[in-house]
Amino acid sequence: MVVADKSYCVKAAQEVMKAKGCYSGAILKKNMRGKNKEKDRFLTRIRMLYEGVFSKMDKKARYKG
Repeated sequence: MVVADKSYCVKAAQEVMKAKGCYSGAILKKNMRGKNKEKDRFLTRIRMLYEGVFSKMDKKARYKG
């Protein structure tokens, strides 16, 4: 599962995750169909654990496509 923010809920990102065999845990934008607030709260709680670790690191991690 890829737990990500709202920028990864676009169709292109969803297709790449699916092609790589990953399940999308991206939080949906407010105006999107199928938005589930309870699911988004759950995903946000999971993301917070990891983002807290990354924010304290000296070296920043870069995304490698």
